[in-house]
Amino acid sequence: MIKVVCPSKGRWERVYSKMLFKDLILIVPNNEVDKYKEYNPDNEIIGHDEIGIVNTRNFLIKKFDEFFQVDDDVLKVTKNYTMKNELCSNEEIVDFIEQDYFISKEIGAKLFGFIQITNPIRYWGLYIFTNNNYIDPSACGFIKGHGLKYPKSIDEGEDYYIVCLNAYKNRYMLADWRISFQSAKPFLNKGGCQGTRTSESMLKNTKYLVDMFGSDVVKFKRRTSIKKNIKLGERTISIPI
Repeated sequence: MIKVVCPSKGRWERVYSKMLFKDLILIVPNNEVDKYKEYNPDNEIIGHDEIGIVNTRNFLIKKFDEFFQVDDDVLKVTKNYTMKNELCSNEEIVDFIEQDYFISKEIGAKLFGFIQITNPIRYWGLYIFTNNNYIDPSACGFIKGHGLKYPKSIDEGEDYYIVCLNAYKNRYMLADWRISFQSAKPFLNKGGCQGTRTSESMLKNTKYLVDMFGSDVVKFKRRTSIKKNIKLGERTISIPI
């Protein structure tokens, strides 16, 4: 089985994801290890001295040959192929991850993950797997030999960077549309990246991503009939394959 790891900071009493994974490994700052052990006695705790989520994610890449990372604020996992977004059981969540891990190794993909869908109308049963989509950073896995590394030049938006870099280096991935990992609202949940995720930083980082991968791949997000409220600096990607 692939290891499921969870980078966390300042949320020792609110690691929601541990309710979904029996053997979740928590990756936390060294100065918070005791607090996390106090509130999460049943979880393995690994400390580190890295600063920022980007460096923490790179720590995971150095520490584990293969791993599936999940954010600490995942509240539930829903089935996109049901009209009522039915909840996945903990056993089903692990089964989906293991299925994708196996399929990825069989087809030679080095990155795999899940598409976040809040409206089941977006799910199309003919395309349960794709290979060039943005995948949810709250739920993605790395396969040995991926050759990927997060950029130190940005303090958020590293998820878009890693998807684009994977397309450049490895050509394709495995993106699963069947289930979605639903997290607490990022701008309201204290701790984690809240100190760095601002509209100004998002704007700066989106400009960086456009410069790195081109305006045909990374675009500033626009309002649609489905999503009418757009924050400054929000971006989307379109990867040709």
